Amino acid sequence: MCFDQPFWIDVYEMTNAQYGGANPNCIGVSSSDDQPRICVSWFDAQAHCQARGARLPTEAEWEYAARGPDSLVFPWGNTFDGSRLNFCDSQCERDWADQTIDDGYIFTAPVASYPGGTSWVGALDLSGNVWEWVNDWYEAGYYATLAAGAVNPQGPASGEYRVFRSGAWYTSAGDIRAADRSPGDPFIEHSDIGFRCALSYQP
Repeated sequence: MCFDQPFWIDVYEMTNAQYGGANPNCIGVSSSDDQPRICVSWFDAQAHCQARGARLPTEAEWEYAARGPDSLVFPWGNTFDGSRLNFCDSQCERDWADQTIDDGYIFTAPVASYPGGTSWVGALDLSGNVWEWVNDWYEAGYYATLAAGAVNPQGPASGEYRVFRSGAWYTSAGDIRAADRSPGDPFIEHSDIGFRCALSYQP
């Protein structure tokens, strides 16, 4: 994939402070200002970005920011390193928890807690912490069939679910790759999905 127009993407996941506060109905996670804003539907995430004069990134833009021109496995490189992200470690109460790592948090972490996980464009938390909404409709085999030279790919024209990317605090090391993608109901305020905004560059 390639792009004929540069774009900006937020360095951090949208925080509670930036959004205007935590969702009071979101249970079990921190509501502090520097935590990622979760329990937000796809529609509300898109509306918030638009109110800032921006938009949700396309799936292709998000992946390019995370993986770069070398198609890295993780934002920092091709080898997993549990010290570079918030994932299911020894504090995670799941069967697949990695007991050899303690990332310091049971649930979400304040944004930018893992500078070692910075991507090639300087964006943080593109793996782990919370999943992130992107603009595209979900199609299971879309990226497997995408032409290598596709320009500004936008995903399907319609669908039932929207895409979310990146993995979260409860995701295992085997499922935290920057290429991982999942479908989500855009109407639901998921307790594990946040977002960041993007902006087309206008010289």
